[in-house]
Amino acid sequence: MYTILSVVCEVDMETGVIVAAEFTVATDLAKDYLNRLLSGRNLATDEDAIIEELEKCYFSGTQKALIQSFRDMAKRYRAQVG
Repeated sequence: MYTILSVVCEVDMETGVIVAAEFTVATDLAKDYLNRLLSGRNLATDEDAIIEELEKCYFSGTQKALIQSFRDMAKRYRAQVG
């Protein structure tokens, strides 16, 4: 359905807390689950735990692409906060 998988997060740059998250995944159920998974989590301290949960609980053909997109987004966040 989508040619590019994106993870977009609104992040409080002072605390690293994810305020809201949006994804280019196909179903509303996946979007809702992923938003609940990320909202309120901290990019500075929870990255590994989030990836672990995605590996254990998110069974989709896009799992690996989603994890990589999340890692890329977290890397961009770290680059911004130095």
